[in-house]
Amino acid sequence: FVPLILIFYLVLPVLFSHIVALSPISLNIIPGDFFHLTCTAAQAAEPDGICAQKENALYLWAWYFLSSIAFSGIIMKLTKTSMSP
Repeated sequence: FVPLILIFYLVLPVLFSHIVALSPISLNIIPGDFFHLTCTAAQAAEPDGICAQKENALYLWAWYFLSSIAFSGIIMKLTKTSMSP
C-alpha cells in the first residue's frame, strides 16, 4: 500500500520539472534537499541545468500544487461546499 500523496511527491517532480514562472522569493520552506518548489542558487549557477541563471524559478508541478491549493478554497466558498461529511 502506497499512499497517493507519496506518489504525488515522488513522481510529479520528475515528470513536470519544467520552469513556468519566476518567484520573487524562495518557496523552499521544507529543509533538506528532498523537496524543492523553486530552483536554488546552486542549481541556478549550473550553466547546463534546467535552472540555468534562474534562481527561484518555479517548476510546473509546484505551480500546479500551489494554485490547486489556493483556488480550491475560493471555489469551495463560491459554491458553498466543504470537505466535511
